[in-house]
Amino acid sequence: MKPAAVNQGTVVEVRDLFFATPARLNFMKTERAEASAISDVVRRMAIAFPGVRFVLSGSDRTTLEFASTGDDRLARIAQVLGRDFHDNAIEIDAEREGARLTGFAGVPTFNRGNSLQQYAFVNGRPVQDKLIWSALRAAYAETIPQGRYPVAVLSLTVDPDVVDVNVHPAKSDVRFRDPGMVRGLIIGAIRQALAQDGDRASTTGASGLMRAFRPEPQRSNVNWTAAASPYRPMDFGSMPNGLAERPQAAFAEMATPSARAPMAEPELAVAPQPDRSHPLGAARAAA
Repeated sequence: MKPAAVNQGTVVEVRDLFFATPARLNFMKTERAEASAISDVVRRMAIAFPGVRFVLSGSDRTTLEFASTGDDRLARIAQVLGRDFHDNAIEIDAEREGARLTGFAGVPTFNRGNSLQQYAFVNGRPVQDKLIWSALRAAYAETIPQGRYPVAVLSLTVDPDVVDVNVHPAKSDVRFRDPGMVRGLIIGAIRQALAQDGDRASTTGASGLMRAFRPEPQRSNVNWTAAASPYRPMDFGSMPNGLAERPQAAFAEMATPSARAPMAEPELAVAPQPDRSHPLGAARAAA
C-alpha cells in the first residue's frame, strides 16, 4: 500500500466476488433482481451523503448518477425520489430526550401503492427497522386510506450507547434502549408537521387530472356548415315544449269516491247464549 497521485474521489470495482465461496452462488437471484438490490443500496447511500457524487454503471449499459448537492439534502432526495417529492415535502425537525429526528415527509395526498419510497437512517446508517415503519404508519393512519403508503425520508440521531446496531447480520435492523420514546418522537413530530403544513393537495393531483383529458381528433373542414356542426347552439324554439318539462299523462278512468261500490258492513259475531234450563248451562252462565 502506498499513496497514489489520482483525482479526488473513491472508485470501487468488484470482480470475481465468489471465487473463494462458490456455494454462495446458489443463493443468488436473477441478474435483474440483483441489479435492483444494488441500485437500492446506492440510492440509500446517496440520500445519506448528499455531498458525495454517486455513479453506478451496470452491465446493461444503464448509468445511475447523482450529482453532489452539498448541504442541500432535499435536492438530493429529489434526485432519488423525483421532482414531485420536492414540491410536496414537509420538513421535520424535532428533538426529545437527546434524540433528534430530521428529514422530510410527503403530504397525505402524496402517497404511493407500496412502501418502496420510504427511507430511514439512524446515525447516518440506512436501516430497515420495523419500529420506525410502524411509527410512520401510525402517524399517517388518520390521513391516508388503507392500502396506500406515505413517502418519507427520516433521519434519527441518537447517542450510540442507546442503540444496538449488531442485532442483524446485514446491520439493517437496530434495537433501541427506549423504543417507546423513539416511537413517540416519530409519531408526534410527523403529526405536528402535518397539522401545520399538511392540509393541502399534492401537485400531482392536478397534473394527473389534466393528463386524463384526451385531445379531440382533428376534424376535416370539407363541406363544413354551421347548421350541421355538432357544437351548434340548440334551437329550443323548435322543441314542442321549449325548456319546459313534458306534461304529465292523465290517469285513465280515475274513479271518484262516489263512484266506488259501497263497502259491505262487517257482520258482528254474536256469541251463543247458554241454555239456562240445563244444569251445566246454568253453571257456565254463573261462571
